[in-house]
This record gives sequence, structure tokens and C-alpha cells, in this order.
Amino acid sequence: MNRTTTVTISACLLLGAAALSHSKAPDHVASNLALGRRVFVEVYEEGKINLVDQLYADDFVDDSPGGGNGRGLIKEAVAAFHKACPDLKIEIEDAFATETKVVIRYTGRGTQTGPLGEIPPTGKAIAVRGITVFLIENGKVTQPVKGATLIGNGPDALTRVSMIGNDLALDSGIGTCGKDGQSVPVGVGQPTLRIDALTVGGTA
Repeated sequence: MNRTTTVTISACLLLGAAALSHSKAPDHVASNLALGRRVFVEVYEEGKINLVDQLYADDFVDDSPGGGNGRGLIKEAVAAFHKACPDLKIEIEDAFATETKVVIRYTGRGTQTGPLGEIPPTGKAIAVRGITVFLIENGKVTQPVKGATLIGNGPDALTRVSMIGNDLALDSGIGTCGKDGQSVPVGVGQPTLRIDALTVGGTA
């Protein structure tokens, strides 16, 4: 075996070893995506509070307004939402991940037949749409970065308008309105409205 053949074989072995090593490297993107889906489906929608200790880190922190430290925050929140809306369903509309994060865009729907914080049961349909970003370390959620808007039923809210201001104005820009890939340009603006009862929530 000549020197050229020896060098070629050695190079092939090195490349093969490197490829094998790379193939055995953990796929954090896929596992992070799976983790995010499990949190939303199994914990949030199905109410499996026993999974919180498995999916969230010991030092979990929620530094948004009203947040705090510890897994107990998640357990209390899940229990409260399921007490308020036993028929809670969550639709994951988009999900993608990186090596350290997972992003979930979702819509949650249910009927508020139980108390939600200081809000008494209304029997009304509610919807929560939002985007949540989880920071992930060692296969567990360590911190959320979130923003959401909580609204009731839109047509129902319009029946609660009790006063309309005389300050109607249109924005100088142009918005769009549409669905299913179709859109048309529309004006944006309205007068000040007084709505007697409307629940809005979320975090920056």
C-alpha cells in the first residue's frame, strides 16, 4: 500500500468519524419543538399538572408582571384556567424552534362556567390568542417570554357600548382586512367608545 492510498484511507476514516459524531449529536431543535407542543397540549389543554415537574426547570422564572418563581405558578395557573373553562381547547397555529427557544402561536377557546380570578362565571365563550416564547435549557422550560390579548365574544362586546364620543378620526395610514389569502385596503379609525364590561389581559 503506497503513501497516497494510506493518506486517502485515513482522510476517509476521519470524515466518516466526524459524520458519525455529528449524526449522534442531540437534535435540540426537534426536541425543543416537541417540548413546546407537550406544554400546550398536555399541560395547558389537557390539564396534566403532574407533568409540570417533568417539563419545567427547578429554577423556572416568570419575570412578566404578576409573575414569580417556581413551578407552582404554572400549576396554579393551569388549575385556575380549567376551573374557569373546563372545556378549554387550544389550537396550535404555528410552532418553530431554535437550539435554545421554542415559539408557539396559539388560540385558546372555552366557555367561562367558573370564576376566573375576580371575574365571576359568565357562561360566555371566550378566546385567547397569543404568541409564547419559551427559553429552554437541558430539555426543560426555564423562562417564558410572552404576549397575549384576552378578549370575550366580539359581537357580545359591541352590545355593551353605552356611549360614543364625537371624536371620530381616521388614521392617515391604510390597513388591510381579509381572510383565506384575500385582502382589501381599508381605513383605520373609530371614535372613543365606552364599553360597560370588557376583559382585557396580557403581558408585555
